[in-house]
Amino acid sequence: MGLIIKDKLPMFIVGFPTVSDKYNVTGGLLSGTSPVKFGELLMFDGSGYFKKVANASSVSEIAGFVLGTNVKVAEGFATNVVQVNPGEAFNLTLPGSYLAVEVNPVDDTPVIAPRSQVYVELTTGTLYDGADSGAYEALPGVEFTGAWEKQGSKFVAEIYVK
Repeated sequence: MGLIIKDKLPMFIVGFPTVSDKYNVTGGLLSGTSPVKFGELLMFDGSGYFKKVANASSVSEIAGFVLGTNVKVAEGFATNVVQVNPGEAFNLTLPGSYLAVEVNPVDDTPVIAPRSQVYVELTTGTLYDGADSGAYEALPGVEFTGAWEKQGSKFVAEIYVK
């Protein structure tokens, strides 16, 4: 009973839909050499596949977010990492999806207001809650819903991909 009192259970799980009947997906195949975790941004690789965001030149190269899978076997006995590896299939979010993602606040406390803009660092795909002297680009068609929580040392927020 102690687990369900106050804030003991997380409200969001990174990479998973937050509104169960309001998400659209398409299949994809991960290329490149870097694995990705659920909820991370992907970019087009130029050959019909997708890869982890790394040194994108503009937001037009961003393809979408990796959607969490209900059944995915964890890798490694000690670490139990759940990720999508190069060569594996995954679900990519399409417009009309609500999703939980990890956000790095520009300041110590995130400013995640309803309908506020989501920003991305194009070199790493890291998401931010605000612009920082032009270091981050606005991610078109993606906005915060205003719901967020702190899970340990990270901030998790709900976004809407419109």
